Amino acid sequence: MGAGERIKEIRKTNGFTQEEFGKMFGLSHSHISNVEKERKNPSKTLLLFISSKFGLDYEWLAYGKKYKAMKLGEKMRAIRKEANLTQKEVAEKMTVTASYISRVENGFEKPSEMYIALFCLTFGVEREKLLGAMEKCG
Repeated sequence: MGAGERIKEIRKTNGFTQEEFGKMFGLSHSHISNVEKERKNPSKTLLLFISSKFGLDYEWLAYGKKYKAMKLGEKMRAIRKEANLTQKEVAEKMTVTASYISRVENGFEKPSEMYIALFCLTFGVEREKLLGAMEKCG
């Protein structure tokens, strides 16, 4: 999967059309289309803007390398599933959206400090253990 395909996945996951997504970054929908179809390489600036806007790891977006944020999301998913809870149930308990939980668990978004704190309280997980699992990955 190339950077264009990852950009398309991010755009669709967040519910944006190519036109809406392009406007966020001052680009036309045809430019976004060409990037997504990998006819045109995304500029470093675009990759930086997208990674910043959506809380993504730049290296993952640009090169597809799995980094710590993705491993943390996988760990959070495993803990949630161990508790036999759906994303929707957790979202209601933590007053966040199920969409946000999905993005975190799938590595499309880095969890905020507030989300990490709420997650640890909700599931009775020590913050150090949760983040320690993240730092051992790489």
